[in-house]
Amino acid sequence: MNLLFDIQYAIRNLFKSLSFTLLTIVVMAIGLGASLFITTAVKHLAWEPMYFPDGDRIINIKRRINNEWRQTLLHDYQKIKDEVKSIDLISGHSKTTTVLSDGYQSIRYQGTLVTGDFFKITGVTPLLGRVITDADQVPGGPPVVMLSYQIWQNYFNGQQDIIGKKIKINQQEHEVVGVATQASAHPIEKTFWLPLKKHASDLTLEKSAGLQNLNARLKPGFSVNQAREEINRIFSNSPELLTAPDQKLTARVFTEKRSQVGTLDLLYTLFAASLCVLSLCCINVANLLLARSNSRMNETAIRLALGAPRAKLIGQTMWEAVFICLLGGAFAIFLAGWGVESTMDYFQSRSKMSEFPKAMRLSLGYEEVFIGIAITLVAVFATGFVPAWRSSKCDFNSILKDGSKTSLGKQTGSVSRYLVGTQITLSCMLMIAAGVLFILIQQGIAAGYGITIHKFISGKLSIHHYPYGHSRVAYLNRVLAEVTKLPGVEAATLVSRLPTEYSPAQNLEPEGAGWAYNDFVRSNLVEMYPNAFDTLGISVLEGRAFDQNDNQGSQKVAIISQLLADKLWPNESPLGKRVRGYWGVRGYLDKGSQAQADKWTTVVGVVPQISHREMFDTELTPNMYVPYQQSNMATMAVVLKTHGNPDKLKAPLAKAVLKIDPNTPVFDCFSLTQQDKENRASHDFIKWMFALFAIAALVMAATGIYGMMSNHIRRRTQEIGIRRALGVPDAAIIRLIMGQSLKQLAIGFGLGLPLGYLASKIFIDKFSAQSLLYTIVYFVVPVIIASVVFLATITPLMRVLRQTPASALRYE
Repeated sequence: MNLLFDIQYAIRNLFKSLSFTLLTIVVMAIGLGASLFITTAVKHLAWEPMYFPDGDRIINIKRRINNEWRQTLLHDYQKIKDEVKSIDLISGHSKTTTVLSDGYQSIRYQGTLVTGDFFKITGVTPLLGRVITDADQVPGGPPVVMLSYQIWQNYFNGQQDIIGKKIKINQQEHEVVGVATQASAHPIEKTFWLPLKKHASDLTLEKSAGLQNLNARLKPGFSVNQAREEINRIFSNSPELLTAPDQKLTARVFTEKRSQVGTLDLLYTLFAASLCVLSLCCINVANLLLARSNSRMNETAIRLALGAPRAKLIGQTMWEAVFICLLGGAFAIFLAGWGVESTMDYFQSRSKMSEFPKAMRLSLGYEEVFIGIAITLVAVFATGFVPAWRSSKCDFNSILKDGSKTSLGKQTGSVSRYLVGTQITLSCMLMIAAGVLFILIQQGIAAGYGITIHKFISGKLSIHHYPYGHSRVAYLNRVLAEVTKLPGVEAATLVSRLPTEYSPAQNLEPEGAGWAYNDFVRSNLVEMYPNAFDTLGISVLEGRAFDQNDNQGSQKVAIISQLLADKLWPNESPLGKRVRGYWGVRGYLDKGSQAQADKWTTVVGVVPQISHREMFDTELTPNMYVPYQQSNMATMAVVLKTHGNPDKLKAPLAKAVLKIDPNTPVFDCFSLTQQDKENRASHDFIKWMFALFAIAALVMAATGIYGMMSNHIRRRTQEIGIRRALGVPDAAIIRLIMGQSLKQLAIGFGLGLPLGYLASKIFIDKFSAQSLLYTIVYFVVPVIIASVVFLATITPLMRVLRQTPASALRYE
């Protein structure tokens, strides 16, 4: 009965101060919810191992030549497999284009070429049949394939007798040897697994197969660092793995999760910002509850004087904290879960992938909920028990005489001022960092790619099955003629790489320079049809564009960007000058021997610098364009310039391409604006999250300052009344009260401004600043915070000054 009475008493008190109750719950929900949300992201993306069996022991290996990261070669795989002692399983796999065709229609899927212990490492297991074995990887053996569960269900309608049947992949018959379980999904859910039918002993290093991923499982007791050191020793003692004698070969070894996710600096920075918000939340709740505790000192003293048990008072105050914290914690968990789901929907809507990589998927799990509950319970203790216990130990005789002058009242006021100073510091730091980041990212987005990307749609074509030379050109000419006739198409062209995607690069040497390997200029290489510059709106600054005469029988020519011209021939016209590229193993560039050098190419034109998905990079890579008829890359993009909405041409484009060849479907068909959204999705997300955190910090600082000043001014109401009765003008009283706020502001700025500058330097160094516009943040943020402090102080003060001196003197 007593417990029920205490609960009812606590609820009545909370409803009496409904605005205080709701404010405290909202502050706690926002701070804790934001922290749980970011903690979930960091936990899943950075701290959890991969979903493989023994995922914490799976590592990813890549080679590094002269400080440039490269994909690992089949020769590297064989060398590590034969000699390394710190691993017990090793496998390599690469993505490949696979076109599944039944003679009437074709569908393009991402295939996976596998070798070694791929299935043991990844845990991909068969539902039907078997996995691919070493015997399937023997060069010259019969072609076999293992299907993912999703392809088996969607394309083959879950045929139970699929094992042993022949299906046509890339126009070659393959025997189905297995179907994976539904849970098996590496690297993606809809894939074919095919054996890599190559062996290092049968290939020269220059023709070695590239492995986009080389994974290994550490033996128990070995660390990633130990494996890295051992592989580096193997590489340093293996000159046969070098394509040039002056190279330095080392290994890049990370956990597989780190390799999948990539750089984590922005994620950790966001995590640090969320901790700042959580700290502000805790400070704010503590400040609000301290103010509430201080305002009820007289009530507590009276009840103690009347003989109320101390345990009873502590219990009743605790129940108030329990209700506030439990409601705030529940809303925080709800907000975190909603935030995770919304984030996945956000990235999925901006992704060109039909399925999101499993390693990148987020979900609010039991561990995150447990963390939220644990923080809530700590908050109950800190905000409920501690203030109640302190209040119950007060000297009620002193409080009844003058509560504001007691040591307890003074101590509470000092703690509140200290907490407010901390709030100003953290808010200032977070708002400066967020403002600088926002401006830097906006500058990168505004800079764009150098062309207008609206009203463009593109789709990729893989034409490996067409012989090099005239056959490829003839096929693409037919495609171009067909898609140009589509309604709504203003112009059409073909390019090997779009501005919205990364381009392969090469090392360039100008004729007569005699440069050493480390002096080469690195340049993107893009193959283009003659009308590509006109279609994309790229103007020719000097010289000419390509024409139909630039073919395999004519002189090799190139058009370069102004940035490349400035790097190769500063203060000179590049027209008529010659350059050649050095290509190494699997498309990477090493000087090696003269056999690796391209023929001399003559520069015939100069165009503006176009950014290839480098809007946020500190340094742009220059571009070199070559005519498709002289190079014949096996993957090209059809680009349509449309009169209206480009997305409406997605289906007609696919249909037109299949009309030319039913076995060559278009893939990755998206508007350039959609590709642009994917490119900047993570930066936009970081930008808006920091902006939300900054707003939350400002709101919490405002409420915290208002709570402290309101309580402070309430306790000094009688003093203010006496001063006014003695003739002190209101302006002098305002200056007196504002002086205390200015002290808190000065302390907060003294710490917050330097910390904010140091935090913003992280972003300034990472992103290329188009101008010094971001420096305005260092002036605007202090003005905003100072205005908030002024309003939070003057509002409760003016409420007191509107009273008559007599009313203030009677205030209790």
